[in-house]
Amino acid sequence: MPDVTPPVSVIYYQGVILLVGFVVLIHSLSTQAFRLKDGGRTPTWRISPADFGIFVISLFFAVLIVQISVASFAIKDFEPGDETSPAGVVVFGSLFHLTCIGVFLGFRKAFPKSFRNPLNSVRISWFAAGGFAFYAFLAILPVLSIGTLVWMEILEAVGITPQPQDVVETFFAIDSHAMMLGMLVVVVILAPVSEEIIFRGCLYRFLKERMPMWIAIAASAVLFSLMHRNSMGFVALGLLGALLCVVYERTGSLKVPILLHAIFNLNTVILILMHNGSE
Repeated sequence: MPDVTPPVSVIYYQGVILLVGFVVLIHSLSTQAFRLKDGGRTPTWRISPADFGIFVISLFFAVLIVQISVASFAIKDFEPGDETSPAGVVVFGSLFHLTCIGVFLGFRKAFPKSFRNPLNSVRISWFAAGGFAFYAFLAILPVLSIGTLVWMEILEAVGITPQPQDVVETFFAIDSHAMMLGMLVVVVILAPVSEEIIFRGCLYRFLKERMPMWIAIAASAVLFSLMHRNSMGFVALGLLGALLCVVYERTGSLKVPILLHAIFNLNTVILILMHNGSE
């Protein structure tokens, strides 16, 4: 694993953005910017558990089949473990997210009665969605940072060494601009779109139809964090997953969590690039 001691530039960047984040957080608390009223604005998903289960199973096997059949040809002399290399992340990541999007769109076309329910209850522009997403990102950043520090202390106290997500370590191994561009497309564009469709647009709305909203938020957030298999960022990703549900409810548009997710991932990439640039 590469040296993760933050350089001065990263410390300054994080300090400034956290300071701004604290100001925005205080403002959001005073204005109740994230308060949910009347059960939120996101429409629930009235689909039967059997149909939802078929969708999830189809999603799992579609991803498995596509990755095995296509990625093994795309990567020469593929061996187990190659999926964590820069080329592997680009290929496997692209296949994973594009397959998720494709399966969702396929089910919406094939089964309109069950799957063509609206994802949004309010129409807003991408510009307005981006503004709210950036505001939410700044407001939650101090909470994520504190939660991560406390979680890491807990892990170390019980003798567990926190491990970063594989894709984070992969960024340190990138040695070409083309590969960096591919990683950015996967991390900042494809991942936010596919994960928000699946976790917020599908899973969360399915749970919300069957349980109180806050329980649905917590359950989908935990599953979202577990999916990333990141012990170091488990709490931060869980908090982020909850916030993504909240802004979805607050605005009634899936555009906002998609853009918030993209901003969060982009900030992580910026920190990694700043770290690499200082070496």
